[in-house]
Amino acid sequence: MANKGERRTDAFLSSEVCTDNEQRPALEKLREEVSQTILSRQKYQKEWYDKNHVTPKTFGVGQQVLVRRAKGPNDGQSRKLEPRYKGPFVVTKILDHDRYVINEIPGSKHTRTAYTGICPSEHMNCSSLEFHQAMIVALMTNKFIRSKAFMRS
Repeated sequence: MANKGERRTDAFLSSEVCTDNEQRPALEKLREEVSQTILSRQKYQKEWYDKNHVTPKTFGVGQQVLVRRAKGPNDGQSRKLEPRYKGPFVVTKILDHDRYVINEIPGSKHTRTAYTGICPSEHMNCSSLEFHQAMIVALMTNKFIRSKAFMRS
């Protein structure tokens, strides 16, 4: 048995619910428009993501890397002339989600204990020595650079 409040609610809902078949085509048209809008927005968002997404750097085991220094305390001292990277370190293990285990190079201890830590790839850069060697190889293989016209300038 329904009480008086439930009957009043049922009466209100039955008067508000549209059972008219005349409004069904308009509802279907509205659903189609919403579906098209969703698809177009998804396409736009995918294009924007693909255009702005940067693939992370990858490093191999044994590769020398530099690690970006963390921002220091705001004590009023100038950080302008401090090096942006510390290291070099050696990658010893590759972890999930573009993270690496890095160790201090044996024999180059700056502290009493050797550093071992986990670092994400966005905080790492290839070691300057390896970078310069790779740039020299790339430049020497380029025919334009080996030409005499480039050497004279």
